[in-house]
Amino acid sequence: IWVRFDYHYSHYIKAILDEIFGYENFRNEIVINRIKKSDSGANRFNTATDSLFFYSKTENYNFQNIKKKLDVSKKERWHSLDSQGQGGPRIIFGKKLYPPPGRHWTFSQENIDKMISEGKIRLNSKTGKPEYKLEETDEQILDSNWTDIPGYSFNTGYPTENAEQLLERVILSASNEGDIIADF
Repeated sequence: IWVRFDYHYSHYIKAILDEIFGYENFRNEIVINRIKKSDSGANRFNTATDSLFFYSKTENYNFQNIKKKLDVSKKERWHSLDSQGQGGPRIIFGKKLYPPPGRHWTFSQENIDKMISEGKIRLNSKTGKPEYKLEETDEQILDSNWTDIPGYSFNTGYPTENAEQLLERVILSASNEGDIIADF
């Protein structure tokens, strides 16, 4: 079951859903867009998102990861070369470099050497720390932030009509072809 609520009641509804379905059957809170309003002069931040709660009744439920399209027109993306965990030094650009405390270099020496030759490793110009180039792709596995699509649609005149893109993500991630689905 997927239940959508705004900031007025979502925390109350979450507690009720925990009681009905069991806290252990809570799967996700997904953040989705709401209608953006301009509250000039308001004494609080404008509320820009709603919550979509995803629950199952048991551990046996249907879920498929789905992907979203990325804007590949943006400039290159780089990530720090270190990861959590202990590890030793690597030779990077001819220098023996140690990872930060409590970290290790993400790649083996062989992979680092190969990535350097391919131009996929650089030293950050501000920090001097090694980084690797993230692979360019036009898709990414969807996470719990769905603010890249509209939350509402205004096709039928119903004031809280869910957008088709939102419904499509819910349906694709939690059902199989031929399943019965209801949007109340």
